[in-house]
Amino acid sequence: LGPSMVEKFQLNDPTRYVPLTIAGFSISSLTGLYHFDAESQLLALWVLFCGTVYSRGGPIIAEMLDEMSDAVLKEHKAAEEAEIEAVRVTMEAHQRQTAVFKDIQELFDAQKSVMDKLVETSDARLAHGVRDTFIKKLNTLVSLDSKTSETSRKILIEKATESVKNAYLA
Repeated sequence: LGPSMVEKFQLNDPTRYVPLTIAGFSISSLTGLYHFDAESQLLALWVLFCGTVYSRGGPIIAEMLDEMSDAVLKEHKAAEEAEIEAVRVTMEAHQRQTAVFKDIQELFDAQKSVMDKLVETSDARLAHGVRDTFIKKLNTLVSLDSKTSETSRKILIEKATESVKNAYLA
């Protein structure tokens, strides 16, 4: 597409469209096509006021709006930086918490290992204690058996001797 009529004749420049607009209204008034009454004059004054505000106050208003947008942008950047810093701190806290959890897990594993060894040792100690008690009881039984056997042997020898004496002496 080629340039539009406004671009081609530069009708967006106030040095061109203002004189053309005044000339157009003047011709329409002189030929009787349009009659300027109070409302038209107010409209013309309003348009001139808006044009003056736009041409003279436009840069000032634009500068004010730019300053406001820069202030809002700085505020938003500061808020984003604060949020990023908060997320960074939260991430570090979570990493520390994960490290603490790993340490606790290692301690738990070490404690479990120690407890297993302790149970194993206690079981061995109990088994040795039971074995020692059993050996003592067996030794006691052996000793009682040997005493009983000895006593029985003595009694048998005495009785046999007495019986043999009685048999030969009688």
